[in-house]
Amino acid sequence: MPQMSTHRSENILLRGGEAADARQIAELINIASRGIELHDWQAELTLAMVADGQNGIDVGAAKVLASEGYNHYSRVRVADCDGRVAAMCLNHILVKKTAAELDSLAPMRRVYADLKQHEPGSFYIDSLACFPAYRGRGLGKLLIEDAFEEAQAVACDRISLLAFEQNAGAMRLYQHMGFEVLYRLPAVESEEIPYGGDVVLMSRDVP
Repeated sequence: MPQMSTHRSENILLRGGEAADARQIAELINIASRGIELHDWQAELTLAMVADGQNGIDVGAAKVLASEGYNHYSRVRVADCDGRVAAMCLNHILVKKTAAELDSLAPMRRVYADLKQHEPGSFYIDSLACFPAYRGRGLGKLLIEDAFEEAQAVACDRISLLAFEQNAGAMRLYQHMGFEVLYRLPAVESEEIPYGGDVVLMSRDVP
């Protein structure tokens, strides 16, 4: 992926993710997933890791640093506020999964994957999240606008994302940014998932 430049707005710097950001990126990925990622990361903890004082976020941070991981920091754009990671957007180009890959997924992840099958080749906003202390500053809008530029840089003409339809704040932002609902599937009922209703695939042309 081409190297993206940095952009500064007031005291906010938009830049590429760095290895030093790994733990904050993992925390934000978990915020974006509404705790689903942490649930999975904790399941990977070994007794030795727990004895060493590690937790699920440590597992997530290791994945952010792993070169083969789709959560790798090189895929991340960070909103840096006064030298601190305030928000991030994890992006990649969607690749259609095989039937075998789909069948191997847990039920909720299968819902996500089935929806994403409709937009292969699109520039996908995988995770968009902001730490609570920095909310209300328009960082989500800035990062989506930045994702438009990143999509242009890799010659993608469509940009897509998933959202829980019951997440009214996120839906307002995405619709304001020009995204439209293309497909929907019911969310899997689970204690780990804070929303019921439908998961929706939203997309738009890259401006």
